[in-house]
Amino acid sequence: MTYNELFTLLITDTTLHLLVVALGIFSILAIKSHNVRSFQFQLSIFIIIWIVGEILHVFGESNFSPYQNLDQLSPIIHTISMISISLVFLLRYIYVKKDEKKFIANIENQD
Repeated sequence: MTYNELFTLLITDTTLHLLVVALGIFSILAIKSHNVRSFQFQLSIFIIIWIVGEILHVFGESNFSPYQNLDQLSPIIHTISMISISLVFLLRYIYVKKDEKKFIANIENQD
């Protein structure tokens, strides 16, 4: 085994472990939020979807996967996660505009 192969294996293994830890952390955050309408829950779900796509990508590049076409799902999952975060931001923007709430950036200094 060459140094390049050993280094690639080490990085891939480390990346996979870190992704699994992040998946656990954001799953706990999503469960603790208790409200589907909370921003914490919505952002956690987006990140969970994104991490799953990354895990499939790492499996595909390192040949860990028993299925050869599994790594082709990674771009599809990334697209789904980007669409979901875009919808979260769009719906939150529409909600704020509809209720005519003020953004913090729009509040003037009242000295």
